[in-house]
Amino acid sequence: MRLPQASVVTAASLLFGLSHCLLAAQQQSPLGEEYPNLLDAKFDARVKEVMDHFHVVGASVAAIDPVGTHSKGYGYAVLPNTNATSQTVYATGSTTKSFTAAAMSMLIEETAKSKNPITWTTPISSLIRDDYVLMDDYATEHLTLEDSLSHRTGLPRHDYALISSSSPRDAVRRLRYLPFSAEIRTTFQYSNIGFVVIAHVIETLTGQWLGDFFRERIWEPLTMTSTYFSIPDAVKVNETSGHLARGYHYLKEVGVQVPEPYLDFPSFSGAGGILSTVDDYAKYIRAMIDRAGPISPAGHAALHMPRSIVNEGLPDTGPTTYSLGWDISTYHGATIIEHTGGLPGFASHMLYLPFRRWGFVLMANAGEPGNDALAVLMYHLLDELLSVPEYSQTDWIGVFDARQRDAEEELHAARSRLYPDAPSKGEDVMPPSLALEEYAGTYIHPAFDNVELEVIDLDDLRRGGGGAAGAGETGEGGGGGVVVGLNETEKILHATFGRFGRSDLAFMHVNGENFLLWVNARKGENGTLVTEAATKAEFLIGVDGRVEMAGIATEPAMGGEKMWFTKVA
Repeated sequence: MRLPQASVVTAASLLFGLSHCLLAAQQQSPLGEEYPNLLDAKFDARVKEVMDHFHVVGASVAAIDPVGTHSKGYGYAVLPNTNATSQTVYATGSTTKSFTAAAMSMLIEETAKSKNPITWTTPISSLIRDDYVLMDDYATEHLTLEDSLSHRTGLPRHDYALISSSSPRDAVRRLRYLPFSAEIRTTFQYSNIGFVVIAHVIETLTGQWLGDFFRERIWEPLTMTSTYFSIPDAVKVNETSGHLARGYHYLKEVGVQVPEPYLDFPSFSGAGGILSTVDDYAKYIRAMIDRAGPISPAGHAALHMPRSIVNEGLPDTGPTTYSLGWDISTYHGATIIEHTGGLPGFASHMLYLPFRRWGFVLMANAGEPGNDALAVLMYHLLDELLSVPEYSQTDWIGVFDARQRDAEEELHAARSRLYPDAPSKGEDVMPPSLALEEYAGTYIHPAFDNVELEVIDLDDLRRGGGGAAGAGETGEGGGGGVVVGLNETEKILHATFGRFGRSDLAFMHVNGENFLLWVNARKGENGTLVTEAATKAEFLIGVDGRVEMAGIATEPAMGGEKMWFTKVA
């Protein structure tokens, strides 16, 4: 049973308060004590095993103890021979969200004694009224800053709209065309666009680019001198130093690491725009542990007060809640405050144990497999820190391998799962009403970039990496892909999507006007297609016998509901 939102928040707060009381009673080590360096030979061996298993090119790790920090790099920042170090710069993806929430806390603090104070419960539309218009009038008037920062707006990810946008303001203005998938404040739905909304709020209130606000108000006070908010800035500063990592995507069907292009997503902004090092992030984690400036004590308290309940379902972990840019959970009884990040070719993980005053930062130049690898390494460090007996330790490689196998099996069964009533391939399949060439053309929707659909031979589909942030059932970054067997002479409808990152879409006919849409598709070996996600697509034929519209099920949370694009050419 799902509790009403007021009860959800209360329950989350009680869970956090109970763990605080229990763990605050733990014996704290005196500050004069020497703490172990967990980045030891045992950890080095584990890193090699994990990087080999998940095909990770390079990684960097920092361990923050109560009095000091240890950090080092493993593998390569750039193939073939640029070593990864603790000063290697990685795209850190969604770990950016905690900085956005912290920045908002500063503005709230500054307006507290003004005539028009801003609070966490201030409606967003009162701050950016012309831009923040939603499909639901009540939601437009009542959704607040904390709703947007805790993933409880009722909106699903809508990442297709985000990668179509040119700026945070552009992304916000597209929300008026995007449907809800839940009532507000009833359901946790992870959504990048909620943090982009807050980025636009901050830039509107300050008249300042969010990257400059971060630098002046957070990074400079913490001496985070190797942290950036755009790919051009990072490239310019690091072009001769060798510190900027290249992201990679492992093509498992041929056993090759393919470099990802550097993707600069201005629209992702407050949701995933930061590039940094583990050494710099260690300073940020230290400030979190110490509840130190530049964030105020009231800001720290607000940032870590749970707002939503998340059910992750991982072994040995307690209930997970989401505050403002942070996940809060437990592991073998210890409170963990953390956030992960992922973009094509990059993965990151930052966390700290507030009552033990330890923290860890892990970064890698791999996509979705990189997130799994960093999670395995994180749990190794936690097992060592918490002295978890070997017989009680989870086989985390096995856990993530099983999840990957389940995902691959689900993808292999995409046709029968998405179209359970469609006839199997053969005589009973109804062909499309028109020749494939008649479906080609330009399709438009006010929330998305235009879709340019063309007919190509499978042999003409590109080989390549993971593409941009996906749609349908994709998450952050890109996985290794699943091989789908096809006829090498088969023609397909194809489109590329996203103005800042190319995501290849391949439409495969199922029955009548219904198609299976493969997301982040690429050419495989021996007449195969490799794909990372699948969803449904449908074409509508007008009374004149021509294609009028194409419908794409862009969000799993919407239960198969399609977004309809109008054919204009």
